[in-house]
Amino acid sequence: MASKFRRVRDYVASAGTEPSHGLEVDTVIQADYRVITGIGLRMNPGNMTTLVVRARRLNKDTGQLEGPPYEVRVGTDPNHGLEAEVGAVEAQGSENILLAGLGARANPGNVTTLVLWTKDITEDGTLDNLNSWRHGSQPHSGLEVEVTVPNPYVIVSVGLRANPGNVTTLKGYFGFLVPK
Repeated sequence: MASKFRRVRDYVASAGTEPSHGLEVDTVIQADYRVITGIGLRMNPGNMTTLVVRARRLNKDTGQLEGPPYEVRVGTDPNHGLEAEVGAVEAQGSENILLAGLGARANPGNVTTLVLWTKDITEDGTLDNLNSWRHGSQPHSGLEVEVTVPNPYVIVSVGLRANPGNVTTLKGYFGFLVPK
């Protein structure tokens, strides 16, 4: 399978009740054409303390995901266990999943809902429709913050902030995929 895309320009967007507020956890893995394939979160007590992001490299020449997953852990307690995680998304049926959206909720002061929206690079090398993955102690609750992106964007890095008890800020860094 050969993807018909390569990643170029990056953009940033924020959501939530405090979209321009500073972040408690933030990853910047935009370099090296990486794209996110999994995320995990933890709060304690009511502040975002742990963000784990898994990514793979999008080969700029072939447009395919390659190499082992790359993991970055950030926050005041980066090695702590996670309250909600959708990790190693590529192990759930596809080795070519790209993150196209993220949503979260906390109650009271713990991450209770984490939603990822993904797109697959299909057999013919195009991007398919959104699929969603939910996790946490209340996976089907409503979300406090969420960002989804249309084709041909994918999320390449994220940052979050909580104000005791609620997720108030979600920052998404988006990569623009263009036809090869």
